[in-house]
Amino acid sequence: MLATSAFFINFMHEARAYTQVALMAALAVWAYVALMRSARPRWPQAAALTLTLAGLAYSHYVALSVAGVIAVIHLAVGLRARTRVWWAASLAMVVGALLYVPWIPALLEVARRGAGILTGSSTR
Repeated sequence: MLATSAFFINFMHEARAYTQVALMAALAVWAYVALMRSARPRWPQAAALTLTLAGLAYSHYVALSVAGVIAVIHLAVGLRARTRVWWAASLAMVVGALLYVPWIPALLEVARRGAGILTGSSTR
């Protein structure tokens, strides 16, 4: 019965994106904490942080706030001690941000036009 419900199908499509954002956010936090707790830079964890931050950015625009919170926490931690691990995490975050650079024109276009470009409706 649910398979024929238009509301259910519509909301399941929306829920799928948010599930991906939640997974990417959890993985990004895990990768960041695992990297920062290590005694020396661990490149698999740094790569995981890079890829999950880039994945967050490509998943949903709201997910950029998760990456922003991780960056603010990282800067606050770095004010006390800038270790090799801190620099490795910084590099991982910068590379993750650079992976998002090709999509910035699309982000600016959506910001300029509003959400109507995504839904086909006009906001003007």
